[in-house]
Amino acid sequence: MGQNRESPESGGINRFGLSDRKKWKIIFSILIMVGCGMFWWWMERNPLDDASTRLLEEKRFKEIVPYHYQDNQFYFWGDTGYRKGYYVFDLEQGRLFRRNWSRKDRDTQEVHDLGFGQRGWILSSSKNRFLLLADHLGNKKLLANHLLSGKQPLSVSPRKDAFVFAEKKGKEMRIKLYHVQQRKMMTVMKGTFQKQFEKRQWVQWSSNGGFFLVDGRHVYRAKDGKKVRTLPGKAGSWSNADTDLAYITGGNRSSQENSLLGNKVVIWNAETGDEQVIYESGPEKWILRRISWDPDGRYIAFPVGQKANGGLQFQEVHVTDGKLFHYVENEQNLLPYRLENVLLSKGGNYLSYSANGILKLINLKTQESQVYDVYTQEQQDQTEYIRYDPQGVWLSQTHEILFVGRNMEEKRVYWTDNRVKGFYLSSHRDRILVMEEEEKGQKLRLIQLGKDERPHIPSDN
Repeated sequence: MGQNRESPESGGINRFGLSDRKKWKIIFSILIMVGCGMFWWWMERNPLDDASTRLLEEKRFKEIVPYHYQDNQFYFWGDTGYRKGYYVFDLEQGRLFRRNWSRKDRDTQEVHDLGFGQRGWILSSSKNRFLLLADHLGNKKLLANHLLSGKQPLSVSPRKDAFVFAEKKGKEMRIKLYHVQQRKMMTVMKGTFQKQFEKRQWVQWSSNGGFFLVDGRHVYRAKDGKKVRTLPGKAGSWSNADTDLAYITGGNRSSQENSLLGNKVVIWNAETGDEQVIYESGPEKWILRRISWDPDGRYIAFPVGQKANGGLQFQEVHVTDGKLFHYVENEQNLLPYRLENVLLSKGGNYLSYSANGILKLINLKTQESQVYDVYTQEQQDQTEYIRYDPQGVWLSQTHEILFVGRNMEEKRVYWTDNRVKGFYLSSHRDRILVMEEEEKGQKLRLIQLGKDERPHIPSDN
């Protein structure tokens, strides 16, 4: 009828002069280009190898209460908003498990794992606090019905074969030792004292579990509960490797100056009885805090200062092995001192301490130092914002995690818009679990560290 029709062979011509076949070729090419672009965008954020840092897992909670970190597993209590309970985050598997580990796997403030299939249970009522001993069959035995409330209601030996607790009997306090295997309990001390037991570590055990120290002064033998010695000083602190005990003594002070510990550092061995004064300060100088040991039990660190303007002025931190090595870090701190977290790394390579919210990190081999703001972490009572490795130091700041390596060179290994609440490292240092504070809760993020962010950890072999 005069209409111009296209033949089937032509494939059709659109108003742009393109055949259907060419049109589909162009659309297909555009889709390939868009797909490649999205693939490369995803690869940049989620690489398939370990060359760059990437997010592996993320879990959100209304509240997180940390308890333990051991064998690449983070044990905590969490509230998701619709479920509360105990959880385990496994860094190696990259998975979160809901598991009531408080009854089976690890200690809490209420449940303490003991040897020989026993567990210590602390139960509270409106008036009393009870201590029960339970075996693997669930049979329970009442050990105390007036357990003293405090930050350390039960102190368990490193060998888990004995524990110490304090019980109130009328106006009298009694410190008791219990042997788990023999099921034998004995009273080791009586008195009207109570404030001593409100401290976080009113009982300290020697590393081999053979002795325990009460109130920083009274030394007892674990096998029979006999008192070995009352130290002629205070602030006793066990070595992490043997039965050496460091304490502070000496100096003339009034009864109102209890914060002045003394001017001598003494190391005494509980097994041999050998004793040595390894430091004595000059006139008008005082040792200000309990002595810190390195993990190998070879080096000690302690701060020294003097009275000034009605308060105490922190001036020096000493590190020594009691023999040939003695390092002194001088401070020009004119403010009243608030010294926290004096720590030594394994082998005595690094020293760190914080004063008035400023952390100082010193490489003891090169004597180089750096300072960091840790005011926020200390206000939140975060004591584990720093961790040592043989090759350097991991340190969390408000929004980032740093690794400080040789020559005190800093490397940022992680950054976030949120506030960092804490972090945990895998044993191979290739993954890091970060706890962050959000506007409406907290979250855990498991991060795979890139090769450039990982320190080289030498083999034990």
